[in-house]
Amino acid sequence: MRRALRVLLAAGLYALAMGAALTGWLRPLGGMEDGALPLFVVGHVGIGLVAGRWRACLLPLLLVPLSFLMDTGDPVLVAAVWLLGVPAASLAIALGVGLCKLSARRARTAPDGGRLRVGVGVGVGSALLAIGASPLLLAGIRRAFPLDRSPEHPVLVDEQHARYRGVAVGDSTTEVRRVLGPPAKEGHDNGPIGHDFYDDGGPSNWRPPGTYKQERNLRFEDVGVLITRGRVYGFVITERDAETRRGVGVGDSLAIAKRRYPDMDCDVVNEGSEYATFPACRGRIGPGRYLGFEQDPIRTITLMSVPFY
Repeated sequence: MRRALRVLLAAGLYALAMGAALTGWLRPLGGMEDGALPLFVVGHVGIGLVAGRWRACLLPLLLVPLSFLMDTGDPVLVAAVWLLGVPAASLAIALGVGLCKLSARRARTAPDGGRLRVGVGVGVGSALLAIGASPLLLAGIRRAFPLDRSPEHPVLVDEQHARYRGVAVGDSTTEVRRVLGPPAKEGHDNGPIGHDFYDDGGPSNWRPPGTYKQERNLRFEDVGVLITRGRVYGFVITERDAETRRGVGVGDSLAIAKRRYPDMDCDVVNEGSEYATFPACRGRIGPGRYLGFEQDPIRTITLMSVPFY
């Protein structure tokens, strides 16, 4: 009975931890989220060392139903969990179990009956398990204590007057060039130079004011200036020190944006679709003024005269 309870407890804790990892718990880690994968592999080796039984290799099968809880509807990612994640996790646990059994076999001939060696093996396994779980703990700390950067020289995103770096919504392209200089590029892409929609987030769906035709946007190093009918209607900003009047900027946690703009809607953009997903907060802050923050921590600030999603 006790053994069955231990097995159920272990399976429950595993499902809870991996379910959290698959459903966005790690997002507050930002760029560190990608580094969690090798740590999870290390953690699975630790599971094998602590469990010491081959049946522990079946635990990753729980990833199959858990994969349906992922916040993306991309069937490729779900299939990757099944075809790559489950076998890799099982192999990592099998490696730990194999090392445990090898250590136990050698321990039988030790003068103390192998207690010290077995104890060291369990200790090492527990340490590896703790390392593997560390991203979950760090994400929890980040959620409890969200990032709130204070740039030494903040660059104002003036959401009240829809203005950035001396350029305002409604200005002509001639005025933009006069204030900001010649753009690095012009084209239909809306982000600044080097902006990656998949990594940095950004506006996903909107309609330029007064027309369905998208004109050539002006792209600079830290801002994409959106143009329609020869005039500015929005900005996509990635400047590291950019910050709004309420003190929300690039590098801050989305929780700070929600706290200082309580009327904003915060969710996952493109959730349930095959397109890139990322967390965002956005909303109307005044007549003809819409503000958004993308990724967590924030990597992109969007300011437009039209609603966007």
